[in-house]
Amino acid sequence: MSNSDLHAALERLRQELATMSGLDAASRQRLQALLDGIGADGDEHETTGLERRIDAVHEAIEEFEVTHPRATAILNDILVMLSNMGI
Repeated sequence: MSNSDLHAALERLRQELATMSGLDAASRQRLQALLDGIGADGDEHETTGLERRIDAVHEAIEEFEVTHPRATAILNDILVMLSNMGI
């Protein structure tokens, strides 16, 4: 998995987020912040920060798995990519 694959998945999730109906403002903001955090360029390899981001993805999956299955599938793809990248 490459960074370009990860960025492509993040873009797919951004597109899905833009079209998701029935999503309250707080959930939309939390997902946007999650996307921004994962997609941030830089050399952050601080274990604590990465663990928080991964935990946030898991929480989002749990929250949206019934109501937004496409977003959940993309979030799962992102987790796999991060794992394959050693993160």
